[in-house]
Amino acid sequence: MTSSPRRHSMNYNWIWGPLNPLLDKTAKLSLQIHDANPDRLGDLLQQWLATLTHDEGGWFRGGWAVDVVAHERGSAELLFSSGGQDVADSLQDGVDSFHDQVLAPLALDPLTPGTVSWTELPLR
Repeated sequence: MTSSPRRHSMNYNWIWGPLNPLLDKTAKLSLQIHDANPDRLGDLLQQWLATLTHDEGGWFRGGWAVDVVAHERGSAELLFSSGGQDVADSLQDGVDSFHDQVLAPLALDPLTPGTVSWTELPLR
């Protein structure tokens, strides 16, 4: 499932395990975040998305993509995805980028704690 509530560590057994022997499936990782400071979350999320490429298919960079499934004041649900031979590295790049630019700055203020949960979805 998850290793750390704020910083996701790649579960290689999920990605490279027996359910994906040919590395031809897509891995999707869901993130749910709720922050006590809703303006900060929205601002940081928009700043991070602005660093990505966007087309009619969504937001992406390199070998990974992210869909903003829901975004309300103070909460968001994101769906990170990647596939192919570099699925683990590219997916980790996406979640590290999000952590460094959104989650880490949010965690700097201990007076406004929030919740973060990562969920590995079935490979498809």
